[in-house]
Amino acid sequence: MYQQTSKIAYDSVKDKVTKTQNTIYMALRRIGPANNRMLAEATNLPINCVTPRVHELRGKRLVVQTETKIDIVTKRPTIFWDIARND
Repeated sequence: MYQQTSKIAYDSVKDKVTKTQNTIYMALRRIGPANNRMLAEATNLPINCVTPRVHELRGKRLVVQTETKIDIVTKRPTIFWDIARND
């Protein structure tokens, strides 16, 4: 679940977040832990656009890896991301 500390962290860098990064961040905030494929579906962006933006959001410490598990569609191990808890 999205926390107040996550909002504070986001607000501190929101002027440095691109439109596409914001789209992905807000989708993750809305749907909770998700992998890149799920974020691509939620945002209607191609996965080759989502993957580097997630990496950039990680660099800004807005997104963190939560777990690796099997994707129900691809049947392959995949990383799940979530909003960083900046307590």
